Amino acid sequence: MTTYVLTAIGDDRPGLVAALAAAVDEHGGGWVDSQLALLAGKFAGIVQVDLPDEAVQDFLSALEGLEAEVGLAVEAAVAEQAAPPGPARALRLRLLGQDRTGMVREVTTARARRARPSTGALLDP
Repeated sequence: MTTYVLTAIGDDRPGLVAALAAAVDEHGGGWVDSQLALLAGKFAGIVQVDLPDEAVQDFLSALEGLEAEVGLAVEAAVAEQAAPPGPARALRLRLLGQDRTGMVREVTTARARRARPSTGALLDP
């Protein structure tokens, strides 16, 4: 089996997820995890799938056809197999403030400076 991470985007309309799920299923794959969103009239998703090695080429070809068939552009990347992360603390961050240019960049940069390499877990203070 090979694990792929798919990114998909298209104008929102019924049937986009069904078309992608059908392509995975028709090639003997499994839908492992996903995050799907609707933003400004666009459907956007990131999906992790497992595929039998012998079906990969046909699956990738089928993905190319989804844009013409249903208007869904899909890119596929082989997932890196990372070592399981060590123990980590859960972090929930809620921010409230007046919107200003660079705010998200500043918060994410500060968080990244405190991240443990390769796991993303926060280092102890």
